[in-house]
Amino acid sequence: MTSQSDKDLSRRTTDKVTKALTETEERIVDLIEAAQDPKDKAYLFILLKINSSLGDNTMVVHEVADNVNEVALSLHTHLQNFNNHILAEADIHSRESERKKIWTWVGRIAQTIVFAVVGYFQVQLADINLRIAQLENKLANHVADNRVTEATVAKNLEYLQEQKNSKVK
Repeated sequence: MTSQSDKDLSRRTTDKVTKALTETEERIVDLIEAAQDPKDKAYLFILLKINSSLGDNTMVVHEVADNVNEVALSLHTHLQNFNNHILAEADIHSRESERKKIWTWVGRIAQTIVFAVVGYFQVQLADINLRIAQLENKLANHVADNRVTEATVAKNLEYLQEQKNSKVK
């Protein structure tokens, strides 16, 4: 389910975000060093902390996405093993078709086991789907928080740049 290209894409995206956050951090540090007003410096320190938090949130979002992919891969593996198990049992039963009485009992037992296993996997699948939905909700919340934080940082940087430009004039 989780292919190498998906992992590479996730890693490249994380690298791009990390690079952008580092560049933003460097710009903010430069602005802090250039600021004369203590109020501006305090404001820039707050922006630096927001930028750092944004980076942390981004890493958490990517980690959650990777975990969702791992859960999906695990589910796929379990279902494939289950299907292989069912196919193997069917092959065994077809070879013993001459023994009708044994076949009947073995079939009934296998059916009971299959129903029990299917019931178990349905419960597990429901739990996994719930966990995936929770992780997706958490991911969506982090993405929304990151977008708000990015917009706030961008507005604040513009404001500070305007303030700096107006003081230079």
